[in-house]
Amino acid sequence: MNAKKVRTRKKISSLKEASSKLDKIKVIIVKPNEEPRVEEIGHELEDLQNFVGGLIQYVELEDNVVLICNEEGKLRGLTPNRKVGNDVIVGDFIIVGIEDEDETSLTDDQIEKYTKEFTLQNEPICKELSIKEVQELKGDYLILQGCGGDLQEWIDGIKEMFIEQKVIEKQDFQFKEVYSFKNKDATNMLFGLDGLNVGRLAIVRLGMTEQFGAMWLSDYKDNGYIKVEEKVKPRCELIGQDGNIFNLMGIASRTLKRNKMSEQATEMCNRITSSGSYEEALGIISEYVEITGKEDEEDFEYEDDD
Repeated sequence: MNAKKVRTRKKISSLKEASSKLDKIKVIIVKPNEEPRVEEIGHELEDLQNFVGGLIQYVELEDNVVLICNEEGKLRGLTPNRKVGNDVIVGDFIIVGIEDEDETSLTDDQIEKYTKEFTLQNEPICKELSIKEVQELKGDYLILQGCGGDLQEWIDGIKEMFIEQKVIEKQDFQFKEVYSFKNKDATNMLFGLDGLNVGRLAIVRLGMTEQFGAMWLSDYKDNGYIKVEEKVKPRCELIGQDGNIFNLMGIASRTLKRNKMSEQATEMCNRITSSGSYEEALGIISEYVEITGKEDEEDFEYEDDD
């Protein structure tokens, strides 16, 4: 009797284990600054959301394969991960197979293809920053000025130079942070210092000054190379209007265009339509226009008449 119970328990345990395996799929996990790795994970919606840390977004690749990432990753400022087409995916993401709109395990061929495609050998990503974003960067960086042409060639060339000059000690080194930004029509690059021999770099930088305009970001800021122009926000009567966000967006957009700010109007609309909530959309509008009510406008006109 006891032996029969033991066999029954073993059978139930085996069935549960088999069922658990069926609930998992083989995927590629890709994290910022890490090599891709193959794992088995659950494929229920909750599993996928837990992995990316929020709402999920599907990016279609090829061969019945999709990339799953955090839909709000850019809004939340997640770390840039990999470049896909003309876009940069931020935060952790996974690569899965897709069949009849259901997530499935990747085949061996798909694993080989996408592991190779997302390896760090073609990284790092050179993300373009605005002048304001450069101004807000914390810590120090090395700046190279007037970097025309293919930025990846610049990255590879600087890495090779730094290895020769013993600023970099490992052949498989990858820059964790590389950015580009434009200032007075010149393209400049920013290299993070993580993993570099900063003492050696300080000496090497002196020899790069004339040819590359090399300097520290802190000096670049202190010497007044960065001038962030404050946005002049036109007044826009939104208080008391129909609160539908698309109505408010339309009013704000027309206000910007009347003030010869068509580019800002387009930028604002694009940000609003990809925002995650009504409150967030209102916040975006307030970045571009000064929100007023009818009484504010009457007071403003009265002051102008004086």
